Amino acid sequence: MAKKKYSPSPFFFFFFVSITLFLTCLKPCKCESNPLPIVDPDDGDDLSDTQFYIITVVPPDGDIDLLGAEELEQYHLSFLPNSTLDSGAPRLVHSFRHAFSGFVARLTPAEAAAVKAVAGVVDVKENGITRLGTTYTPTFLGLNGYNGLWYKTKGEGVIIGVLDSGISENHVSFKDDGMPPAPAKWRGCCEFVNSKCDPFLPTVCNNKLIGARKLSYNSPKDEAGHGSHCASTAAGNFVQNAEARGHAEGTAAGMAPRAHIASYKMCGSSTVQCSAFSEARGLDLAIADGVDVLSLSIDSYQEPLYKSNIAKASFVAMEKGIFTSACAGNAMGNVRKEVVNDAPWILTVGASTTDRRERAVVRLGNGMEFYGESAYPLEMSNGTGTVPLVYPGKVDSTPARLGCKKGGLDGLDVTGKIVVCGVGETEEREKAEIVKKAGGVGIILLGQQWNGQTTYVESLELPSVWMGNLDAVAIVNYALNTDDPTGEIAFKGTQFGYRPAPAVAGLSATGPSKYNGGILKPDILGPGINILAAWHKQVGPSPTGSDDQAFNFGSGCSMATPHLAGIAALLMSAHRDWSVAMIKSAIMTTALTKDKDGSPIMDERSEDMTRPASLLTTGAGQVNPSAAYDPGLVYDIQPDDYVRYLCGLYRNNDLTVSGIARRKVSCSVIGGIAAEDLNYPSISVKWSSGSEKNISRTATNVGDAASTYTPEVIEPEGVRVEVNPGTLEFAAVMEKKSFNVTLKAKSKLRGGGRREGYLYWKSTDGKYRVGSPILSNPLSIVDPDEGDDLYIITVVPPDGDIDLLGAEELEQYHLSFLPNSTLDSGAPRLVRSFRHAFSGFAARLTPVEAAAVKVVDGVVSVQENRITPLGTTYTPTFLGLNGYNGIWYKTKGEGVIIGVLDTGISRNHVSFADDKMPPPPAKWRGCCEFVTSKCDPFVPTVCSNKLLGARKLIYKSPEDESGHGSHCSSIAAGNYVQSAEVRGHAEGTAAGMAPRAHIATYKICGGANQCFSFSQASGLDQAIADGVDVLSLSIDSYPERLHESNIAKASFVAMEKGIFTSACAGNSMGNVRKEVVNDAPWILTVGASTTDRRVRAVVRLGNGMEFYGESAYPLEISNGTGTVPLVYPGKVDSTPARLGCMKEGLSGLNVTGKIVLCAVGEIENHEKVEIVKKAGGVGVILLGQKWNGQTTYAESLELPSVWMGNLDTVEIVNYALNTDDATGEIAFQGTQFGHRPAPAVAGLSVTGPSKYNGGILKPDILGPGINILAAWHKQVGPSPTGSDDRAFNFGSGCSMATPHLAGIAALLMSAHRDWSVAMIKSAIMTTALTKDKDGNPIIDERNENVTQPASLLTTGAGQVNPSAAYDPGLVYDIQPHDYVRYLCGRYNDDNLVSGITRRKVHCSVVGRITAENLNYPSISVKMGSGSEKTIYRTVTNVGDAASTYAAEVIEPEGVSVEVNPGTLEFAAAMENKSFNVTLKAKSKMRWGEHREGYLYWKSADGKYKVGSPILVQY
Repeated sequence: MAKKKYSPSPFFFFFFVSITLFLTCLKPCKCESNPLPIVDPDDGDDLSDTQFYIITVVPPDGDIDLLGAEELEQYHLSFLPNSTLDSGAPRLVHSFRHAFSGFVARLTPAEAAAVKAVAGVVDVKENGITRLGTTYTPTFLGLNGYNGLWYKTKGEGVIIGVLDSGISENHVSFKDDGMPPAPAKWRGCCEFVNSKCDPFLPTVCNNKLIGARKLSYNSPKDEAGHGSHCASTAAGNFVQNAEARGHAEGTAAGMAPRAHIASYKMCGSSTVQCSAFSEARGLDLAIADGVDVLSLSIDSYQEPLYKSNIAKASFVAMEKGIFTSACAGNAMGNVRKEVVNDAPWILTVGASTTDRRERAVVRLGNGMEFYGESAYPLEMSNGTGTVPLVYPGKVDSTPARLGCKKGGLDGLDVTGKIVVCGVGETEEREKAEIVKKAGGVGIILLGQQWNGQTTYVESLELPSVWMGNLDAVAIVNYALNTDDPTGEIAFKGTQFGYRPAPAVAGLSATGPSKYNGGILKPDILGPGINILAAWHKQVGPSPTGSDDQAFNFGSGCSMATPHLAGIAALLMSAHRDWSVAMIKSAIMTTALTKDKDGSPIMDERSEDMTRPASLLTTGAGQVNPSAAYDPGLVYDIQPDDYVRYLCGLYRNNDLTVSGIARRKVSCSVIGGIAAEDLNYPSISVKWSSGSEKNISRTATNVGDAASTYTPEVIEPEGVRVEVNPGTLEFAAVMEKKSFNVTLKAKSKLRGGGRREGYLYWKSTDGKYRVGSPILSNPLSIVDPDEGDDLYIITVVPPDGDIDLLGAEELEQYHLSFLPNSTLDSGAPRLVRSFRHAFSGFAARLTPVEAAAVKVVDGVVSVQENRITPLGTTYTPTFLGLNGYNGIWYKTKGEGVIIGVLDTGISRNHVSFADDKMPPPPAKWRGCCEFVTSKCDPFVPTVCSNKLLGARKLIYKSPEDESGHGSHCSSIAAGNYVQSAEVRGHAEGTAAGMAPRAHIATYKICGGANQCFSFSQASGLDQAIADGVDVLSLSIDSYPERLHESNIAKASFVAMEKGIFTSACAGNSMGNVRKEVVNDAPWILTVGASTTDRRVRAVVRLGNGMEFYGESAYPLEISNGTGTVPLVYPGKVDSTPARLGCMKEGLSGLNVTGKIVLCAVGEIENHEKVEIVKKAGGVGVILLGQKWNGQTTYAESLELPSVWMGNLDTVEIVNYALNTDDATGEIAFQGTQFGHRPAPAVAGLSVTGPSKYNGGILKPDILGPGINILAAWHKQVGPSPTGSDDRAFNFGSGCSMATPHLAGIAALLMSAHRDWSVAMIKSAIMTTALTKDKDGNPIIDERNENVTQPASLLTTGAGQVNPSAAYDPGLVYDIQPHDYVRYLCGRYNDDNLVSGITRRKVHCSVVGRITAENLNYPSISVKMGSGSEKTIYRTVTNVGDAASTYAAEVIEPEGVSVEVNPGTLEFAAAMENKSFNVTLKAKSKMRWGEHREGYLYWKSADGKYKVGSPILVQY
C-alpha cells in the first residue's frame, strides 16, 4: 500500500509559524483582515496608508559615532520628502547609530519608491516579519568542570545579547548565584520597572540578567517561552533537578553558565514573530549597550547582504569585536529550505540531534513495535494499554481527517481508542484536545516525509507519541489493511545511547547560499532537537509547581544557535586577544565530521538513515567546544578583508558596500577579492569542467610556538587537489603562514554536479588536526551581480502613436534612458528596440548600470536576460473533433495564422506539407529565414502555404534541433498524416486542432529547450509585426508581476490587435506543486490533462501481483522480457546514484540478464537505460515519484522499459526490498483505449492561485497534455529506421496542452470573425467540461486518493470542449479599456500601466475596477469571515436571438449566493445584459481556506448551459 499523504505542511511551534498580519506600532496596532495569499504589488498607495520602512543610506562624512543626535537626525531627514505627515506626526521614527547607517520612517509605498531613487540611498525595506526559528547537551558536547573547556572558563566577563521574545526574569536559570558583577563597559539597562533607564530607580535585573530591553512592547517579559529557552541554553546558570514532567531530569546549565545575559524583546508572544523594525532597533541597541556576543534565533528569508538588517548590523558588530551566532533556517515543507543569515562574518548554525531520547513505544495488534518520543507526564500514566486503533484517513484523505482537525473525527467512534493523526495543519496540542473531547485515550502523531526520521517531544493533554516517517508509514499500512486494528502506547522515559548521533535534523536548512558569492553555509551544526531549557510557564496536562522552575523541550535552529553563542562566549572569555574570525575559525576547523560510532554524520531527512549528510547541510560539522579552545591554527579575517570581499561581490559598487560597512568605501582604492579567496575556514569554489582553480589561505598559529604542519587531503571525486607549500613551519605564537590550493579536474565533470572533500593540516606531533571542508562546483550559487549583461528594459511609451515613429526616432528615445550609447569596447549598448509587442528595448549593461537605469524617470522595469524552460493522432477524436459534425464540420481553421514561439520547426516534416492548404492571408508580412536572413522576396524559400514563415532570431537557423517546436506546431495546426505512429504504437491519422490553419514559427529557444528572455521578447515583437492571429507559447516561466513579464506585456498589445494568446500554466516537477505562471487575464492559461488512451505495459512480479504502466518500446523488437531476476539498487543504499541508476549506481551489482528498478529524476531516463544496458541489464522499471502521482509516460528507450505510477511504485519497491530472490517480467500490450478516470488533471500540472493578478482564477482551462503523439525532428527508440520527415514521438506537459488550445482558438476565430479575443476565451471557458467520461468530477492524478475531485485551482473552468465552444450561447466580453481600468485598480501607477499597455495612460481619467469586477468568465473573490461581497458581470448573446436564461447556482460550502436578476431575456444577437452576484458567508471560515461552487445560466429550451466556476478565498 502506498504511503498516505498526511498534510501539506506542519504547524510546530518552535520552528514554523503561520504568517499573520503583524505591525509593530508606537500606537495600538490596527489589524484588518485581507487573508487571501495573493501578493498585491502596490497595496497601500493611498497617501494616508503609511507604514514603517527601514532605509539604509551612505554614512555621512566623518565618524558617525562623533555626530550628535540632532546632527544625525538632520542628516537622515535630508532623505525624506518632509519631516512630518499630514497629521503632524513625525516621519522619522528612529535613527540607527550603532548597527548600521540608516533610519526608520513612516512612508506610503509611493513615497518609499521615491526615496529609493534619492542619491545616497542604498536600500529601502518594508517592515517585514521574520520568525524565531540544557540538562544534557553540555555533557553530550564534552563540557564539564573537571577537564576540557569548562575547566578553564565558564564564560566569565562576557555579555551575550539574546534578541528574541524577551525573558522570564524570575526564572531560576537567571539567578546570579556565583556570578561576578557586570563588566564596567556595560551601558545597558533593565526596563522591567524602569522604562527610562533611570539609575536611581529599582531594578529586577541582577549580575546574571544584567539588562532587558522591551523595544516596542509593553514589557521585556517573555510571554512565549522562546526567549527564555534560548537565553538559558546560551548562558543559564546551574539548576539542579531540572526536568519536564518527569523527563530528562538533571542539572541544567547553559553553554557559558558564568556569562552575563542581556535580553532584547524584538518578537511578540503567541506567534513568535519579529518585525523588521524591532529587529533593526534591537540590534542597534545591543551594539550600543556593549554586548560581546549576539544570539539570533531568527528564521529569516534569503536576501542580498545589502538588504539584510542582520547582515549589516553584524558587520558593524564584527568590527567592534562582537560575535554573531545566527540560525541557518528551519525547513518545514517538502522542499528543504535554503540557508539564511549567510553573511561570511556570521556563524550560521544548523541543527543536529543528540543521543538522548524521551522514549515511547507503539505496539500494534500484529506484534510489531515502533519507537518514537513523548513527554507525557510519567507521574500520570505509563501508557494506554491495548485498545482499538482509529485512523480517520481510512474514511477519506481530506486534511481534516488526516490531521485530526476540527470536524475530522465526525462520524467516528473514538471513545476509549487511540487515534492516528498526521502532524501539521494545526498544532499538535489542538489535535490532542479534539481527540480528548471526542473520547479518545491516546494519539499517535505521524511524522511527515519531509522531516524524515526526526522525532519531537511534546507534553500534550493525552498520552501521545511522535513517530518518524518510516514507522509512520508502517503504522498507517497496518491501520488501513486491518479490520479491527489495536495498539498500545507505552512510555519508557529518558534513555541515552541512541544511534546514529549526532545527525543532521530533518528540519535543518540546506545550502548553498544564494547571495554570498558561494561561501559554504551553514558553517556548523549544534544540538537543536528536544533541548530542555527554561520556559515561561509549566507545561502539559494539569501542570503544578512554580513557573519560575518551569522547563520545556524545544527544537529547531533556534535551539542550536544559542548553543554556539554560548560556546563563542567561552572562547572569547578564554582568548581575549582573538578576533571574531579567529573564534569562528576555531569552532569550524575543530568540528567533528564523524558521529559517536566513528561513522560519517548522517542526515535524518534521508529515508534509510545510511546516506552521509552533504556539506551543504553539515558545513564544517558538529561543534566540539573543548577542541575549539586549542585549535592549533586559525584563519583570521580582518574587517578590511570583508570590505574587499564586498567590493568583489558587488563589482566595486561603492554605494552598496558603504551601506553595509557603515562608512564611506572606495572600492577602486582598496580593491576587491573573490569570495573564494576570502580567508575563510571552509573552501568552496565554482567549477567548470576541465578547468583549474587556485585559491589562497593564510593560517595563524595559536598553538605551540614551535610547530610544523603537513597537509592531508581527501580529494573530491574526480578532482585533484594540490597544496603548496606542503609544509608550514612556525616559530612563534600568532605567526602567519600562507599557502595556496590548486584544484584540477581529473576527468570531465558533469555540469551542475557537486564534489566534496577535506583539507587537514596535521601537526607533526599529532596534537592538532585543523580541518577545512572542500566543496567543488556547488549547486545553484547565484552571484548577486553575475550573469548575462543583456537586460530587457520596459519604459513609458513616447508621446503620440508609437507605430508612427520612425526607427531612428524610436532608437533615440530608447537611448535617452541609457548612460551612453556605446560600451567601452565601442560596441553599441542598444541591442534591439521593441516596437510591436511592448514599449521597451534590450541593452547591454553592467549590473550596477542596470540598477541605475531602474530608477530613471519613465523606466517601468529592468529584467535580466534570464533563461526559462519549455514547459496527435488521438486527441482530436478524444475532444470530439471530426469532419462529420461538430466544429470541424464548419471550419478547420482556414485563414488563421498561428505563431508558435518555440525551438523552431522541422520544415520538411509531412505534418507541414501544404496539401489542400489555401494561400496565406493578404495581411501576412513575415518571411522564411531558412535560406535567407534578410527576407529578400527574390531569394527562393523553402516555406509553403502551411508553413508560411520561420524566424531564427538569435540562432543560426529556424531548424528544430530538439523536436519540441515541431511537436507543438503539429499539435496546433499540423496537416493530416495517415499511418502516423511511434515504433508501432498509437497508429492512426495525425492532425492538429486546426489542420487548415497556417503556421509561423519563431525560434526563441535552443536545442536544450532553454529560452532566453531576449529572444523571447524579440520573437513576440516580430510575431505581432508579421501579422499572426494566434500566439502559442509553451514556455514554463516564473511567477512575476505583470509589468515585469515580457509575455504579459506583449500579449496585452496582441489582444488589442485582435491576436489570441494561449500560454502554458507551468509544469510541476518537484515535491511542492508549482504556482501558476503566464497568468495575465488577457491570456488563456492552460493546464495539462490526460486522455483515456494508454500505451500499455504490464509488470508481473514473482509473487503473482500485476501492475500497469506505460511504454513506447518498439513492438517489432520485443513484446517483453520474460520472467527474469529483479534488482533494486536502492536495496544496497539510498544514495541518489543507487536509487536513480546514475553512473556508479550499479557498481558492485550483478545486473546481467536482469530487470533493474530505477527511480525517475536526477538524470534523463534514456541515460539510466543506457547505463543499465551497458551493465548487462535486460529491462528497466521506471519508478514514478510521489510528486507526479499516478500519471505515467510513454518513452521509447534502448531497453524494454515501463513507467509506473507512484502507488504501484511503492508496492514494487516493497516486494523488491522484502524478497530475497525477487523476479519479474515486463510485457507490452500496445495501445489501449477506455482508461478511467479520464480526463484527469495530470500530476505535473500546476496549481493556482495566481500570485500577482489580483485573485483572478488561474489556470483557465485544461487541455490534453500527456503522451501526445505529434511531429518530431528525428526517429526515436533503439535501432531507428525510416525517414526523419515522418518521425513522430510522444510528449507530455503543459507544452503539449497549450498548442491544443491555440488550435481550438484558431477554429473559433475562423468561424467567428466578429468575435473579440475575450469572447473566444469566454466561449472556451464557459462550455468546459467539469465531469469526466463517466460523469464523475474530474480528479487530480497527483492526489494519492484518486477519487478526490480536483480543485478549481488546478482545473480552472474544466476540460476544453471545442464543439460546444463553437456555439456557447452567451459570452463575457472584455474590451481593452476594461483591462486598462483593471490595471489601474491593480497598480494605481500611471507609469506601470503605461508600460504594460504601450501607450500613455492616466488612471485618474480612465478610472479603476477591482480584479473581482473585471468581466471575467470565472468568478473569484476575497472574503473575510462573516462578510458580504457583490460582483458584477455582463453577458453578450451569441446564441439564438430570442432566448431566455435562468440562473442555477451550486453554492460554495458555507456561502450563500444570490443572482440578481435571476432571469435574462434577449431579443437579438450581440445584445448585452448585466447582472450581479452577492455572496454572503454563512459561517465562520478559517484564514487561507477556499470554497468552490458554480454559476450556470441555462437557456429555457435546454440548448445552452453557460458555466462560471466560483472561487471564494478567505
